[in-house]
Amino acid sequence: MFDFAKACQISLQDTILSPLRQQLASYAISSIWVITTEESRNTTFNDLQVPTFSLSPSEIFQRVTEGLLNLPRLFEVYADDDALSFSLQTLPYADPELLKNLPAASVPDIPTHSRRHSVTKSVTLDPEVVSTAWLSSLGQSLLAHLTTEVLPRINKLNSGGAAQLASDLGYLSNVIRVINVESEELEQWKEYVELNDDAGKAKVDTKNDEDRVLNHVARMRGWR
Repeated sequence: MFDFAKACQISLQDTILSPLRQQLASYAISSIWVITTEESRNTTFNDLQVPTFSLSPSEIFQRVTEGLLNLPRLFEVYADDDALSFSLQTLPYADPELLKNLPAASVPDIPTHSRRHSVTKSVTLDPEVVSTAWLSSLGQSLLAHLTTEVLPRINKLNSGGAAQLASDLGYLSNVIRVINVESEELEQWKEYVELNDDAGKAKVDTKNDEDRVLNHVARMRGWR
C-alpha cells in the first residue's frame, strides 16, 4: 500500500514539476556562463574577482521561480482533498519536523501476519498542514533536480557568468523560503560560485576531494 502511495505521489509530482524542469533543460548550456562584461574587459587587479554589481536573475530563473510561487495557489484549491493528505510520510523529501507533528492516527496501521487488513483511523488533517507538506516536498524535489542534474552540467564559468549564476541562486534561495523550503546544497553552490579566483583556489587547497559541489565549481572556474 505504501509503495503504491509513493509511486502515485512521485507521478503527480513529476506532472506538476514537468513545466519547471523543461524550463531548466537548456539552463546549463546557456551562453550567459561565458558572457563578457565591462568589468572583465579591464586589465586590472579586479579581473580576478567576481563582479559585485547587481544583476537581475536570468529569464529562465524568473520563469522557474514564478512557477514555484504559483504552487501555493494550486494547493489552496486541492489541499482539502483526502487523497493528498493520505500517507504524507511517503512524500519524496518529506520534512521530518513536519511529520513529527502529524497526529499519530493519520498514519495507517501496517498489516501483520495476524491482521490481513490495515486499520486506518479517520483523522482530518488541517489543509494548511497538507499544503505545507506538499509544497516542501515539491520544492525539495526541484532543488534536488537543479543541484544534481542541471548545475553540474555547466561546462565553464567566467567571472561574469559566475556573477549571473550567483544572482540566480540567491534569487531562488529567497523565493523558496516563501514556501518554507531551504537547501544546504543550494547555499553551498551559491557560496562557492561567489568566490573569486584567489579565494576559490585557496578553498580547493584546503578542502578534501569529497566536497562534490566544490569539485564541480572548481572545474567550471578552472581552479584545478
